[in-house]
Amino acid sequence: MRETRERDLGLDHIKGTRRNVLALLRRNGPVTAAGLTTHLRISLSGARQALATLEYEALIERRFVPDGPGRPRKAFRLTRAGERVFLSDSRDLAGLAIERIAGSGEPDPLEGVARAYFEQRLRFGPPARVLAAEQARGAADAFSAGGFFGKAEKAGTHGALICLYACPIAEIARSFPVFCEVEHEILADQLEGHDLKRIAHIPAGDEACVYRVAAGRAHGVSAPSGQPVASAAK
Repeated sequence: MRETRERDLGLDHIKGTRRNVLALLRRNGPVTAAGLTTHLRISLSGARQALATLEYEALIERRFVPDGPGRPRKAFRLTRAGERVFLSDSRDLAGLAIERIAGSGEPDPLEGVARAYFEQRLRFGPPARVLAAEQARGAADAFSAGGFFGKAEKAGTHGALICLYACPIAEIARSFPVFCEVEHEILADQLEGHDLKRIAHIPAGDEACVYRVAAGRAHGVSAPSGQPVASAAK
């Protein structure tokens, strides 16, 4: 049996095609090498090289899935170590918390920690009063660049969904919901002029944090519904 080479890697240490492969597996589940060429627009040899490296690092594993008559297809999925890659900011956040709390006179220092964390991770462009779908796309891109693998989808005639498929601080957020509240407030600020409601929540057991954006008045914080992502995104 091959020795398992699990590493405590975070998304910041995984670059290029390997990072994109992990993000795709997180969003879509098992995929074949040929599927990667379609989704990521890379060559088959490039797909196989990235898969081989990730398998060596024990971040993905192969499985065989039925595909009609004949031999089953070889597909790849995330391992437990691969899933942990998306929950890897706890140590950095703990250091930031200690530094912030040590010199803080604030009544709720954890809120200050949460804001400092998101300010460090996210880079938004200046808010613009445009269509909800366009603002949602800009916000999703900022969260994606910050390690949350965000994606915006159109919902209805004027609305949109913001789906965050990874949460680097999910384990901390389960114990300290102020981080989720601050995340919501930051998104609401970026989507000024539109209603924002969280309809799915990773700390509640959903596969992603999903926000529904509707054209209209902003914004009051909504409690997580725990609604499954599959039904939320319909």
